[in-house]
Amino acid sequence: MKYPVTFTTLIGVAALALSSTAFAANVSTTASLSKGAANSIAPNRPDIKAASGSTAQSTLESRADICVLQNFTGSSANKTNIFTFGADDLAIRITPQEGEKSGTGKEISSSGFLSSYGSGYLIHPGMDSKAPFTYSVTIDFGSYEASSKAFTTGKPGVAVAAFTMVAPGVRYRLTDSIQVKFLSTSGKVLSTQAIPASDLDTATTKTVSIYFGYAASGDSIASIQIDINQKAGTVKDNSPLLGLDDIAFATE
Repeated sequence: MKYPVTFTTLIGVAALALSSTAFAANVSTTASLSKGAANSIAPNRPDIKAASGSTAQSTLESRADICVLQNFTGSSANKTNIFTFGADDLAIRITPQEGEKSGTGKEISSSGFLSSYGSGYLIHPGMDSKAPFTYSVTIDFGSYEASSKAFTTGKPGVAVAAFTMVAPGVRYRLTDSIQVKFLSTSGKVLSTQAIPASDLDTATTKTVSIYFGYAASGDSIASIQIDINQKAGTVKDNSPLLGLDDIAFATE
């Protein structure tokens, strides 16, 4: 199946313009996409929480062309990770906050951090901060040229996009909120979605799953900006580890 459009996810930065960038990265060719209308986003998390402002999960899953990355095989910590799926598929790029060496990017298989089967992408916002801060991660959908090591994003965009974040409630104890912005190819904010600390059930060891998703009308989605807003403080156990899973997209 050939996809004529591209989706980009951006975290913690301003608008992302259409670009092609050459850089060194870890490239995985062994991950695979789940394709076709089905219960493909968070299939083993029926109690998932939807962020305010999100498009219904069922709306995205009803599309015949929905694709979901459910298995992050080959993902490597503290690096930009690119997942390719063959010549006819879009590629996905995930980049942790510049300068961070926290272990973000490690492939994680613990079920408490996953919303589907297989593996996910570890996010470690950090701790022991004397002041509140924001931790960011970038996910780009586009095309990857192996010979030039160039990844091209936002050409021209996609119709829908979604992802989940998953962790035991106690892992969110230093999280004040998670904010997500879906952006157009020109950088215009199409949708702002959020989960406050009050929805994170930080006193429980049970898994708390969050869904963010948007179906565009008019402008295509080119990027998603995700900011994890952390409070000042220290935790002696259950450090703030989060799982990123079920990155979904569909063409026009």
